[in-house]
Amino acid sequence: MLLILLIFFILFILLISPFILIRLISSTNNNEYNGNYLLVIAHPDDECLFFSPILLSIHSNKYILCLSNGNNQRSDELRRSCIKLRINDYKIIDDHINLKDSQSVSWSSDAILGHVKHAIHQWNISTIISFDYYGISGHKNHSAIYYALLKLSQTRINAETIHKELTTALGSNAPSYATVARWAKHFHEGRENINDDSQFGRPISKLTDVNIELVRQVINNDPHSTYNDIIAKTALSRGTIERIIHDYLKMRKVKSCWVPHQLNDEQKQN
Repeated sequence: MLLILLIFFILFILLISPFILIRLISSTNNNEYNGNYLLVIAHPDDECLFFSPILLSIHSNKYILCLSNGNNQRSDELRRSCIKLRINDYKIIDDHINLKDSQSVSWSSDAILGHVKHAIHQWNISTIISFDYYGISGHKNHSAIYYALLKLSQTRINAETIHKELTTALGSNAPSYATVARWAKHFHEGRENINDDSQFGRPISKLTDVNIELVRQVINNDPHSTYNDIIAKTALSRGTIERIIHDYLKMRKVKSCWVPHQLNDEQKQN
């Protein structure tokens, strides 16, 4: 019976693992196994429960950034797990204020990205692996990592870097820097395809599902957030944020707190 359960568990992990790989920073090397990989997890044991198949399949340098400490026993479990998974190095963050281990707490993107950026620089990371938007199990700590990394992927690579990589790969056939800079600007503003259209001169809409979810997360984390707070955390314009809040999230300010336009009975009592 135990053997059957073990086989079922392994098959389950193998089935879901392709959906929890987020390749945010692609390596310029043609060999997908080259480059340094960083796994970003929320808690000790995430690397084993959710990512062990993909980690074992990567034959390159692998690093783990764990954003909460758990306790001494779980930290030691992570250390031993890293040995089994052939991890080059790992780091555990112990921040019980900003990165509290809790299913009811959604971590801020700023708190997460500070540690992620340091790890990228320290280990020269080319590819990041982490959770999907649901956090696999719906854990808020897991989902917060996804949205933080999504924000990082939208802003990290600049036009100059993209142009250099295209020139290296395509030589004289590479597009000009002006063309690359123009398209980089459009994509950073929310464009999601490379097809010209008849109204190309119009401003690119930033009302994407990703940006709507980013604004929703900021408000959920702090219902008292001001427009300046939301602008600082999302890099969106005030006009875009206003449209998202009023037209998509259907919210309004009441006594400096964001609330839905239509309150249910429980919300009215609170």
